[in-house]
Amino acid sequence: MTFEVLGILVLAIVLGVVLFAYDRSLRELAGIKKDKIDFEQRARRRMLKILREARDKAVEIVGEAQVDAGNLKQMMDVEMDRLAKEQLSDYKETIQNISKNIEDEVKNEVGELKKVLEMETVEAEKTVAKRMAEDYAQAEKKIEDYKLAKYKQIEEGAVGVLEEVGRKLVGKTLNFREHTDFIISALEKAKLQNDI
Repeated sequence: MTFEVLGILVLAIVLGVVLFAYDRSLRELAGIKKDKIDFEQRARRRMLKILREARDKAVEIVGEAQVDAGNLKQMMDVEMDRLAKEQLSDYKETIQNISKNIEDEVKNEVGELKKVLEMETVEAEKTVAKRMAEDYAQAEKKIEDYKLAKYKQIEEGAVGVLEEVGRKLVGKTLNFREHTDFIISALEKAKLQNDI
C-alpha cells in the first residue's frame, strides 16, 4: 500500500509540475500576445508620427517652393500612404512570423510533455500491476495456509468425535486404527446386504 501511495504521490507531483509548466507556457503566450499588441500600437504611433513629420515637411517644402499646395499635398499623401502601407505590411509580416514561431515552440513543448506524461503513466501502471500481483499471491498463500489449518483442525476434531461415537457404540474407546477398521468392515457388510 505504501508503494501505491508513493506512486500516486509521484504521479500527483508530476501532474503538478506539468500543470505548472503548462500554466507558465500559457502565461508566456499571453505575454507575447500582449507584446504583439504593444508592438502594433507602437508601429501605428510611429507611422502616424512619420505621417505627421512627412506632412509637416511637405507643408514646409510647399511654403518654401511656392508650389501648388494641392498638388504637392496630394503627391505627399499618396507617397505617405504607400510608405505607411509598406511599413505596416513589414511589421505585420514580422509579427506573424514571431507569432508562428512561438506557436510552433509551444506545440513542440506540449507534444514532448505529453510523451513524458504517457511514459510516466505507463511506468506507474506497470508498478501498480506488479504490486497487485504480489499482493494477490500473498493473499492466496494466506488463504491456502488458513484452509490447511482448518482441515487439520477438522481432522483432529473428527478423530475425537469418531472415538466418542465408537466408545458409545462399542462400549469402549477405540484408537484411530481400530476405529477405521471398524468403519471399513461396517461398510463392507452394508455393501453385501444391499448388493452394491
